[in-house]
Amino acid sequence: MATSSSIVEAYNNKYGSDDEDFDTHDETIQIVFVKRKRFRPQSIVLDNCDIKTSGSPKELAEICKVATDCDLSHNSIEEWTEVFNLMDVAPSVSFLNLSNNLLAQCHQPHDGNYTNLTTLALCANKINWDNFLATIMPCLPVLNDLNLASNGIENLKVPPNFTSEYPNLTELNLVGNLMTELDDAIGAAVIFPNLVSLFLSDNPIKSLGSLPETSGKLDKLQRLYLNNIAIECWSEVSKLRWIPQLQDLRITYIELFGMMAENDRRKLLAALLPHITLVNGAPISDRDSAERWYMRQCLELNETTGDRYLELIEKHGPLPDLADVKLGGGDEKITIKISIPERAVQYEETFSVYDTFTVVKECAESKLGCVLSNRNVKIVRDQNDAFPVPKLGRMLYQTVQNAKYEVVDNRLMASRDACCLSNGDCLTFYVLKIPCKKSTF
Repeated sequence: MATSSSIVEAYNNKYGSDDEDFDTHDETIQIVFVKRKRFRPQSIVLDNCDIKTSGSPKELAEICKVATDCDLSHNSIEEWTEVFNLMDVAPSVSFLNLSNNLLAQCHQPHDGNYTNLTTLALCANKINWDNFLATIMPCLPVLNDLNLASNGIENLKVPPNFTSEYPNLTELNLVGNLMTELDDAIGAAVIFPNLVSLFLSDNPIKSLGSLPETSGKLDKLQRLYLNNIAIECWSEVSKLRWIPQLQDLRITYIELFGMMAENDRRKLLAALLPHITLVNGAPISDRDSAERWYMRQCLELNETTGDRYLELIEKHGPLPDLADVKLGGGDEKITIKISIPERAVQYEETFSVYDTFTVVKECAESKLGCVLSNRNVKIVRDQNDAFPVPKLGRMLYQTVQNAKYEVVDNRLMASRDACCLSNGDCLTFYVLKIPCKKSTF
């Protein structure tokens, strides 16, 4: 893109001008050019064109006649008067991007009233907040979305005796500034009383300030982004529950989270912040489960005096003690008697409760020198070992651990909900009929 000094020049370089010269001199052929109305784009994009001024007001008015969006980012505009010159002749522009220019201060207050401009982006201009509030905002009565990211702003102070409010502004982007606590941005909620979305990511925020005392000023806030801030303790995070309408929270890349798994972070945030419905873009699906998980963590850490824990005790009641379940090792043993009525043989083997009955059957097969099918094997617990064998159902679940079996109404059942056999129990394993030859069934 050729460098330009004005908006008009940059536009003509990119989109063409109305007064292009044509060489029509020819001794043998006469060419007639019919001038037609040039197409004017609604979205004008003139970024990185080295623009410094607005250019001729007449030509500017012509090229901006139907424009609704204008991108002048990454240029060299220093004076707000050049911006006002553009806006004065561009009545339909609703989106204006002036990011990465040199518009730090407005030196000449303007009495313009731009009632169509709803979105203004001023990233990386080193904006002076007090000057901007006094000179630029009064010209933008219907502004809805303001982007002041990366301007080195430390505090959105409310000037003394400030009476103006801008109720139309609902979205404010302050990403990448120098605020150290939430209170530094609270002034925005006073100036913009209907603020719905506030973006504070990439600020060195260590404290969420004086919540809940200041929560009334944020009573309309529904969306808050706090990615990559410097907050250091969970008690600060829990202050966000005092923002009554907050629903959408993004809070990632926080050193406080450390090595905590993403699922645990989500459960913790869901438990601490009862109004939140979206965490990092994903909906909260099971808040009750998250709250009970949080209560269990508090019990394990002996932190049972916090306000949120007491609220959850009132909501859910005290949690029952966890069952003392042994899950490991394979050290528990049961004795299984292998009875073979056909040969009047009975002997005992010791197995782990974690072995399956396939292991037991294979042991019997090695003793008998044949392969047994399910219909040749019966099992009973605590029965008299004398013959004849009780009429029992066949063994159906060969792959279930011994500890998962129980005998109900003389029928072997597999229970997957509780350990039915424990250390020292005894089963009798009946081989009813020995195959005539080694075979599988």
